[in-house]
Amino acid sequence: MTSAPDRQGIMKLVNEALQSGASQVQICATLGISARTLQRWRNAGEGGTDQRCEASRRVPANALSPQEKEAVLELCNQPEYASKCPSQIVPMLADMGEYLASESSIYRILRAQNQQVRVKRVSPRILTFLVFSMSARRPMRVSDGS
Repeated sequence: MTSAPDRQGIMKLVNEALQSGASQVQICATLGISARTLQRWRNAGEGGTDQRCEASRRVPANALSPQEKEAVLELCNQPEYASKCPSQIVPMLADMGEYLASESSIYRILRAQNQQVRVKRVSPRILTFLVFSMSARRPMRVSDGS
């Protein structure tokens, strides 16, 4: 997003270029903005700010209520589930016939409460391969070297 002072400076330059005879299409292409952006900036007037950040967004109908979020937190903080990640908790609850929230919702709730801990592997997996040494001492005679 372009800050208000930058936007005002750009609008001054655009107005000067338009008065000099440049086309709006050329100006927008040079600046890397669309003609619609330029139009929106003009309609906002002097000192117009980007209001997308302050826009009110409605809460989805299927969003978890505060009580449901609290129930998820209580469950995740129980000793039985405290050391498990949501990808393990959800199937365990499903086996018991319970459903509180989706795996991604549980991750989101834990992240909002700063309770999500990334678990690192203690040691990386080491793949070992057996290497057999073979040698040919004569044509069509291969032995294992012993």
